[in-house]
Amino acid sequence: MRPARLALSTPVRELAPGGPIWADPLSTLDEVVRAMARAGVHHASVGSGGVARAVISTRDVARAMLDRGEGWRRARAIDVATAPPVALDADAPASEAVRLMVSARVGSVLLAKEGRIVGMVTERDLVGLAVTAYLGGRVRDVMTVDPKVARPGTSVVEALRAMVSGGFRHLPTYAGNSIRVASMDDVVNAVVEGRVGLEGDLLDCARGDPPIVDPASPLEEAVRTMAYRRTDYLLALDAGRLVGILTERDLVRRALAPLVSIAPERPKPRSPEGAGPPTSHRRPVDEIRIAILTH
Repeated sequence: MRPARLALSTPVRELAPGGPIWADPLSTLDEVVRAMARAGVHHASVGSGGVARAVISTRDVARAMLDRGEGWRRARAIDVATAPPVALDADAPASEAVRLMVSARVGSVLLAKEGRIVGMVTERDLVGLAVTAYLGGRVRDVMTVDPKVARPGTSVVEALRAMVSGGFRHLPTYAGNSIRVASMDDVVNAVVEGRVGLEGDLLDCARGDPPIVDPASPLEEAVRTMAYRRTDYLLALDAGRLVGILTERDLVRRALAPLVSIAPERPKPRSPEGAGPPTSHRRPVDEIRIAILTH
């Protein structure tokens, strides 16, 4: 296993050999989110001809559902996308992708070559790279502690509002004595497919048998588990009690960031009480200029 700093010298283009998912600016949101679901991605480039006007994410779709109600399906991609396109030269090292994601607070970076967008690298790609590297540390060092847990009877719209305003993607909940997890993608896709309405029960979107990890486990072991299970999170249980959640974002911002001379974000506890009806505060969207870094 190679040192993490050496792994981060890998050209970023090698992490994303295929091109990004493209969405025509005038495509309906229903069309875009179905294409994203088929490809298994959280982000799509909005534009054409290798020129991106914006990036649309699952979080943008969730916001549209909250803001537009049942009319969200007819919204146009360009009207919903909120993340300005952040780009990196395709030959740059992976360390620059980490640096840009953390500083711009985004989950994906477009890859540019000769003025055209040729790919997209995401947090998942960087975590995949970390599988080949020695990270050191324990899960408890970087996980999000005391994650918010949804009360029984939490509705889909309440769950989406909690995740959007709270800036997280996974919401544990309980069905009897068993724990389940509903991700933002699970909820959005269930609504898109008509399996549940916005006022439906969150449990109808939640998955059972979530992947778990001991918070004292070595971090590199947890990363390998995430890759093997093809999951973007692990629930941290201590003596059967939920004490944290480890996500791809935690790994990028708290494990990889220090390796590129960026101070890691300190793990922040989420509200320990049930999610219930969340606050109406919306997390502001960062205003980011296009940053094409050349080397």
